[in-house]
Amino acid sequence: MIATDLASGLLLGLGCGDALGRPVEFQSTGQIEQTHSRVTEMLAHGIHGQPAGTITDDTEMALCIARSLVEQGNFDPADVADRFVA
Repeated sequence: MIATDLASGLLLGLGCGDALGRPVEFQSTGQIEQTHSRVTEMLAHGIHGQPAGTITDDTEMALCIARSLVEQGNFDPADVADRFVA
């Protein structure tokens, strides 16, 4: 497997896990179990009322870092910060 395949898989896994957990973000295990039993599919709504499959700022920020690394060829904190702000 080449590095781009690994990086793509990593980012896809991150986004999927983030979208799966977003609707129950900031809830305790007990709250999640009471409301959903177990989360096994993408859910809508949650804390910000977003549609099912919506990612959070965590994934958005990871994508900013990944894009910066590809475009800059190395870690450039100023470029990453500019992307976060944008």
